[in-house]
Formats: sequence, structure tokens, C-alpha cells
Amino acid sequence: MPNTRLPGLGEPIDPFDQDGFDLDDAITAEGMEELMDSMLGPNPARLFLDTADASALKGLLPLGCFFGVTCNPTILKRDGVPCTLDGLTRLTRAALDAGAVEVHLQAWGGSADNLLACARALLQIASDVVIKLPLTREGVQAARPLIDQGTPVTLTGVYAVHQALTAASLGAAYVAPYHGRLADRGADATAAVLAMQKIVDKAMTGCRLLVASLRDPDTMAMLAAEGCDTFTVGPQVAQALFTDPHTSEAAEAFEADAIAAGAAPVSPAPKPRSRGRDRRTRGGRR
Repeated sequence: MPNTRLPGLGEPIDPFDQDGFDLDDAITAEGMEELMDSMLGPNPARLFLDTADASALKGLLPLGCFFGVTCNPTILKRDGVPCTLDGLTRLTRAALDAGAVEVHLQAWGGSADNLLACARALLQIASDVVIKLPLTREGVQAARPLIDQGTPVTLTGVYAVHQALTAASLGAAYVAPYHGRLADRGADATAAVLAMQKIVDKAMTGCRLLVASLRDPDTMAMLAAEGCDTFTVGPQVAQALFTDPHTSEAAEAFEADAIAAGAAPVSPAPKPRSRGRDRRTRGGRR
């Protein structure tokens, strides 16, 4: 695929441009049907990584507790990944190789027609791509034909409670409110997010509330205790999910006691190389 860019985007250094990648075959109607069917199946809570940083993907996705990756042009700019079809192809392949089930890529272009054209180009990257669109009039207009053809869509940039109703009525797979940014604007971000969760729960359309812009794991845990089950976090918050000084002390004590009790290291068996996790676990909110 040529290094295609839409207007206004430059050519930042591509950290994934190492050995090169071949594009997956064009997505098939059968593959998309399988994806949408799976979106109505039972699934546990989902954690996504909100990043385009290559080292974060390689370090965190293989742990197995992150369902996939989300990004947008702002994240691409921050992490030095080209906002081009080639750049996003390499990002997607790196994420899938590291264990992602879904990769959420945001279309750009401004008008509904341009957003739709960009989304269709992004869908050619892999069958595991979920299209992100802003929840604007233009974004909703571009989302309608995609959803009608069975494409999973994430509506993002959500600040108002009523936008969750819009997304659910449209049949979006995900709707992404910005918790931290809502709080920055003086809103009761937690109350707003929990109200949105109630809306998508009652709508029973399979739409998942994908809570974004989270600043700490305690906020995420509190929201989870109140019924939220889908989150996307940056690498710093993701790392904090594994951090507690008392747990570290306990682990060190276990190791010391194991050695005192005669333990010896056990060599791990070689791991077979696999591309991603079981794709049958993708999709919606039941």
C-alpha cells in the first residue's frame, strides 16, 4: 500500500519501520460477519492500552490482561507514529503480534465523506480493526453506513451524557467518554460516566462504554465497582495496575522463603510464537 496521507499531515519518523510488513488480505464479508456475531457473545471486563508507543505495546500486551489498543491522531503525534495508512498498518501489526484482539484506529478528514473514505481505507489493514469516529454530526453520518455493513465503530470525544444515548441508538460497538477531561472542565465526571453506563445498559444494544482519559487506577477501580467494565488507559496508569508496595514486599518474602526451603529455579519451556489472542472473544457487551 502506498504511503497515503490526507491533507495537513506531515511525515514524522516511524518507529515501526524496521523490517517492513505486508498488508493482510482485504477484509472479507465472512470475516466481518464473524466479528459482529462475536460482539453479541458473553465477555468479561476489557482493558485497552491508549497508546501508539512501540515499547509499551511490546511490554504490556503480552501480559494478557489487555484486550487491545486504542489510539487517535493526537496520540500518534505524541508517540511519533505517522498518521498514514502505512504508519497505522505497522502499528496494528505490532499490536496484534504482541497479543491485541482489537485495534481501534481513528479516521480523519473533517467532512463525513472524507471520514468515511478514510475509515474504509483503515479497514483494509486487518479484520481486527475497529473504526473510531468523533461523536459529531459528521462522525455520526460517516458511522451510519459502516454500522449498516457490519463494521464495529467506536464513537469518541464524548463529554455529554446524552451522547451515550446517541451512540447506543446508532448501534455503535463502543462509546468513549473522557473522564479526566470532564473533570478538568469542572464537571462531576464520575456521575456523568455512571449515568452514561446506565444508558447503554438499559439500551441493550451491545454498545460498551469505553471510559477514557483516566488518570489513576483507583478511579478506574471505583468506576468498575459501580458497573463500568471497559476502560482504556495510558502506559503509566497501566503500569500502576501492577504496583503496590505491600504486594512487592510479600512477593520478595515468598521468594526468600522458597530459597530457604530448598527451592531451585525451574527453566521455562520455549514459547511458540502466536499472532494475537483468540479472536473468538472479541466484541460486544453481554
